This record gives sequence, structure tokens and C-alpha cells, in this order.
Amino acid sequence: MPKGNRPELIALLAFNVELAMVREKIRPQRNADTTGLYRLQFWRDAIKSIYGESTMPVPRQPVAIALCAFAPRASLPLLESLVVARQQSIGDRPFKTVDDLSAYGKATTGALVCLQAESLARECAVITPPDEVVNAANELGAAYGIMNLVRSSLPLMAQGIVLLPADLLALHSLSADKVYNKRNPDAVVALVKDLVQVASSHLAASRTVYPSIPRALCPSLAAPASVVEYIISNVKKAKYDLYDPRLQRRSPFLMWSLLYKHVLGRY
Repeated sequence: MPKGNRPELIALLAFNVELAMVREKIRPQRNADTTGLYRLQFWRDAIKSIYGESTMPVPRQPVAIALCAFAPRASLPLLESLVVARQQSIGDRPFKTVDDLSAYGKATTGALVCLQAESLARECAVITPPDEVVNAANELGAAYGIMNLVRSSLPLMAQGIVLLPADLLALHSLSADKVYNKRNPDAVVALVKDLVQVASSHLAASRTVYPSIPRALCPSLAAPASVVEYIISNVKKAKYDLYDPRLQRRSPFLMWSLLYKHVLGRY
């Protein structure tokens, strides 16, 4: 990433991490859902103060101060999308459909990629990212949301949580209890194959618009694309076994992958 963008991009990533950690911070508490909603509402109010939509003072919180100092031109609607999507997913309830899971990925990872693309666009004198960038970001967000759920399902099950889409569970005659207790592993494999197929379709769709995307904006798309590629590859190596601990491995070559794509101007 260009040096001029790094403080803003770091502030945006820190904001995303802060929101993502809310679920982990509140899970052991009583009335966790209510506590989580209050914490996320704090951030919704904070960004309105930072971007002039509220007369309330900016909170004296490190990430809020970083956004105020380094990301003053970030898109408020995209930042709100990150908050609202997590407000709607509080409670560890499974997604109703695969489309709901894809929409969650678009509203979180997709919005974050768009924020990064906007920052890069300002640096290279592009007023706003082309529609193709937004479309690619949304498709990547959907793919990332699906594959990240596949990857994180095993540690979630260790906490007694199954978030797999209810429509796919029903299609394969599964329930959260059956998945948790490994009662029908063949059906779980079939379900994971379906999720990988949907994620692969989103990843492929994100790349159909590649010729129309300015080279300077490709770095914003490269990281989620590389992560999705790696998780899909790992799942296939594990023969679509949701319970295989190898799915938790992080890519040891992620930085090399990003460097390779940067040199080629691809994602």
C-alpha cells in the first residue's frame, strides 16, 4: 500500500477489528446480546460524531481518535454498514440462508474493501472507485464471509455454537445438534462442498470485472482474494472435513502471494 494511505488504512482495519472483537468480549457475560448491542451502538454514535452527523463529542477512545485523525474522508454509510451488520448478527444465531450469509459478507468484508479502495482512489486522483470495484468488493466479501465461516466452524463448535445456514442444514437433513455431535459426517461433507461451490462462484464473479479495475486499486482486493483462495484450497486438501484442525492453519505464503499479485497488478 502507498505510504500516504497507510495511517488511514490502519485506522480502518483497527475499527473493523474493534467491531469484530465485540462478540468475543461479551460472550462469557450474562445478558451478552444486550451488552453487545450497547457496545455496537456506542460505535454507531461515535462515527456519527466523527463525521459530523452528531453534535456529541468524539469519544476519547484510541480507535475513534485514529479515525478522526487519519480517516476524516472515509464513507460514513460504509462504516455504518460494518456496525449494522454486526448488530444484526449478535446472539450467535445461525444464518437463515446462504444468501443471508453472503449478504453479511458483503456488508462487512465487502464494505471494508470498498473503504480501502476509496482511500487508494483518493491517493491516485480517482474521485470515486468505479462501479466495477464496488461489484468486485461485494463478490469478494460474500466469498470471504462464506469461507471464513467454514474455517471458523470448528472453534465455534468448541464453544457450543453452530452458525451454518439453516437452509443448507435442512437440505442435507442436518441440524445444529447433528453437526455438533458429528452424527452424519457424510452430510456435513456435502454441505461444505455446497458452501465451497458458492464461495468459488463469488470469487470467480469478482474477477470477471478485472479488466475494468484501475491497477492502483487492485491492492484493496488482493488480500481477501488471497485468503479466500487459501481457505478453499485448504478445505479441498482436508476433503471437505469441517472437523479437520488443518482448516485453522494460516497461510505461510500470504505475503508472497500479495507481493506476486502486486507486481502483476492483479487480485
